[in-house]
Amino acid sequence: MLRRIFSQTLFSILLSLSIFSGAYAQLWTPEKKQQVVQYLQDIRSDTAGLAVGVVYKGKVVYKDYMGLANLEHQVKVSAKTRFNIASNAKQFTALCVLKLATEGKLNLKDDIRKYLPKLYPDIATPITLEQLLNHTSGIRTCEELLGLQNKTWWKIVGLSNRYIVRMIENQRTLNFTPGTDHIYSNSNYILLTEVVKKITGKKFSQYAQKLFEDLGMKQTLFKTRYMAVIPHQAEAFGKWGKNWSIEPGVVKAHGDGNLFTTLSDQLRWEQLVQQPSLLPQWSKIIQKSQLPIEGSKYQKYGYGVKFETYKGLVCRYHYGQTSAYGATFLRFPKQGLTIVAMSNTRSLHDEQVADKLVDIIFGKVVAQRGRYDTQPKKITSKRRSLKGLEGYYLREKDGSVIKITAKENQLYREMYQRKPVKMIWEKGDLYHYSNSNILKMYFSANKGKPTHFTLYHPEVAPRMYKKMPDFEPSADYFQAIQGSFYNDELGVGLKLSYEKDNLYTLTFSNSQRPKKAALIYKDYIKAGGRYLSLVRDDKGAIKEIRLQVERIKNVRFVKQVK
Repeated sequence: MLRRIFSQTLFSILLSLSIFSGAYAQLWTPEKKQQVVQYLQDIRSDTAGLAVGVVYKGKVVYKDYMGLANLEHQVKVSAKTRFNIASNAKQFTALCVLKLATEGKLNLKDDIRKYLPKLYPDIATPITLEQLLNHTSGIRTCEELLGLQNKTWWKIVGLSNRYIVRMIENQRTLNFTPGTDHIYSNSNYILLTEVVKKITGKKFSQYAQKLFEDLGMKQTLFKTRYMAVIPHQAEAFGKWGKNWSIEPGVVKAHGDGNLFTTLSDQLRWEQLVQQPSLLPQWSKIIQKSQLPIEGSKYQKYGYGVKFETYKGLVCRYHYGQTSAYGATFLRFPKQGLTIVAMSNTRSLHDEQVADKLVDIIFGKVVAQRGRYDTQPKKITSKRRSLKGLEGYYLREKDGSVIKITAKENQLYREMYQRKPVKMIWEKGDLYHYSNSNILKMYFSANKGKPTHFTLYHPEVAPRMYKKMPDFEPSADYFQAIQGSFYNDELGVGLKLSYEKDNLYTLTFSNSQRPKKAALIYKDYIKAGGRYLSLVRDDKGAIKEIRLQVERIKNVRFVKQVK
């Protein structure tokens, strides 16, 4: 009897495994291909350019081209067309570094200052190459630093790697202590090109070119001169109202992006990723390039590759966007499937196309599953009083503050310059927004008191907000927050002037346009997308401002004494 039960159980397990394997064995079928063809036919444009391909179990099973590579001369997108894949270039810059490490020419745990000794002389903590690779270095991203200087990076004619390195050399502080956090920074990968140059004695672009040739990607190259002619280059263009316009690239900075390539070359790379044994001498390097960095506390970004679950499936991916160019790759290693999409216009988004192909290929069941958790796995049955949930909550990652208030037995979410939103109770301490039933807020407690809440949405990673102490400012407190401040790393000053109530005017020395600002919490001011934290001395006087915006934070502006 026991043997029979065991045999039946084993048969059931094997049957389920065979069904599971069979399902994925049939992932790419003639029917699925026809659905993909029909979808792309429905969105096909005579103008918007797109190249899309699918690799399944090591084979290129689908390629398609549509639209124009050149609007002026009506040149169609073809197999020869080269697209700028923007930040998707990072995986290849990382591959160059990884190859040198495998050859023993560098150690990924080396401090960046071993190769670029002028960087961060005041920082005692090591800043390793590994940390640059997965954006845990704390080095601030160049485009945001240029923005503080009132410069738009993509408008700077001839913007080069050297220009950016010199700007980084003037920085003496970081976003955070290396290895303790993660903030995406293009500066990391531009600095890595300098490391490659230092070790090899060659220009990074030359070293990378040999790498692409070895990989069989002979139509791929980094653009290092903004006026360089690239044969079969797709022009970037966008539509403003009824008129089309070209969006020319005038920068020559590269390594973080600015890589031009064809769909065939990218599909060749995806074949190598799925079957590294196709190039035995590269096998170990390619396999390692697809893993998170061993020993790093941050495991969601590795060698120019992101790691997440996508609609419930393990996925390696990256997106790239610059000017009107866009590029996406989505890799599903367990199923042996990769989708690549590249575009040259904002009117046809490669990311949306790639997402739709996932839905088609994996089917309706997967399409209905969200990319992220839609609510906490465990929800307490007890509902806390609304008054107990009131207060200010801060998300340290981006500096945003949400105020929770209770009025007439109803909970509300309040944010600066946004209308209050009523929160609808579901169960326990779980609520959803009245204007979006899929955006949910769950309050967590410690020793019976709410200490934070988490926002859940199927298409966004859960975001945690920490509860802050209660704050009721006086009129004198508001008026005392004024003064002029200066950052000598960038040569930029700012002036904060009090207006009325909790409102201020923020003016940067290199910009004639003042910005409206408001105190949203104790010693915490918001001005558009910028957040300013006030730092006080032992006597309570303001001594400096720490600025945070997008991908940079803790930028110090010291108060100027008259």
